[in-house]
Formats: sequence, structure tokens, C-alpha cells
Amino acid sequence: MSRDFSTGKILQLAPLMPVFIAFGLGIIVGGWYPLSLSLLYALIALTILLPALAFIQCWRFSFFLIVPMFFSLGLLFIGPYGPGLTPPGHIAASISEGGESGRQSRPLYDITGQVASEPLFTGRYTRFNVSTRSIIVKGRRRKVAGGVRLTVRGETRGIARGDVVRFLGYLKRPHNFGNPGEFNYVRWLRVRGVEALGSVRSPRWIIRLHRARAGLLSTSARA
Repeated sequence: MSRDFSTGKILQLAPLMPVFIAFGLGIIVGGWYPLSLSLLYALIALTILLPALAFIQCWRFSFFLIVPMFFSLGLLFIGPYGPGLTPPGHIAASISEGGESGRQSRPLYDITGQVASEPLFTGRYTRFNVSTRSIIVKGRRRKVAGGVRLTVRGETRGIARGDVVRFLGYLKRPHNFGNPGEFNYVRWLRVRGVEALGSVRSPRWIIRLHRARAGLLSTSARA
């Protein structure tokens, strides 16, 4: 009797299998080939428009009309966890890939941004996230966006979450070691809006431009 009950449950869920498969395929495809948000939203709108048009035109409803929509939702779901795309105005796009093997040959960046997490001093280093606003590269200032996980050698006294700061530091892209089953550090950072790692040699290389305003604390806490 239990076998008949289980078989009946499976038969009831059978019509939903294409939906589950489409959603899973969307996650797999999105993990390997990420789409830009504009293209992804256009795809979702198109897949929603198809069953809506069928309803308006009184076409014969087919369950498979909504399958593409769940595929696009799978793409959207995996977006924050996938490899991601770097838009031109993102801080990660400003990182020079050349000369990362030696610190002496790496460029020094002049960056302005808002402290997005409470600074944590570990006894030797201070770490916090910065939501970047601008960067000076080769003497030219340009607007940027994106988060940087900043590590400062020493203790940054007087700097708090929500402060607007300016610092001189080195930047690099985060990476994993590629060992089987290892913790995905890059994904962990990306979910938190961080696409670059920064290092500052001394607290003297970072200054506070503006103190945090009460209304900005909740905003910076979510950055």
C-alpha cells in the first residue's frame, strides 16, 4: 500500500518535472555562462509575455509555455553566485592584471568610497568593506562602483561604518585555489557585493573625508 501511495505521489508531481528540470538547467547554464542583467531581464520579460499572450488570445493552454520562464528564473537565481560579469564602471575593471607577481610593480590606486562594514581589528590588521565611488588612475579621476574588501596593516582609529574615506592602496581580484571541495571564497565575497581585494600598508594612507550621517548608517550596512 505504501508503494502505491508513493507511486501516486510521483504521478501527481510528474507534470511539474519539466519546471524543475528547466529551473535546474537555468542554474547550470547561468553558472557557466553568466548574462548581463539587462539581457537577463529582457529574457524574463519575454518568457512571461508568451503565456500572457496565449491567455489573452485564448489559445489552448500548454504547460510547456511556462517552462522557459522557469529556465530564466534559474538564470536569475544563480546570478549572485556565478562567475559574474565586470561592467566597465566597476572597480574590478580598473585593476591592472599586469605585474601582480611583484608588489613593487603593482600600481598604487587612489580610491574614495564609503565604509560599508564595521572595521575589525585582529591585532595586526584592520579589515572592512568599502563601497567605492571614485578612483584616480594615471592622474585621471573617474567614477566607479562596487565593493572592495580592504585590509589595512595596523589599526585604523576613528574610522567607522558609514564614513567617507580616501585611501592609497593596492588592488587585486580574489581567487580560489581550485582544490576539490574547498570553500568558495570568491562566491562568498560576491554575494556580499565585493569584487576586489585591497591592501593598505599603513593607517596613515587612509583618511576620513566625512563622518557618517545617521541616515546613511542603514544604507551602508546593506552595502
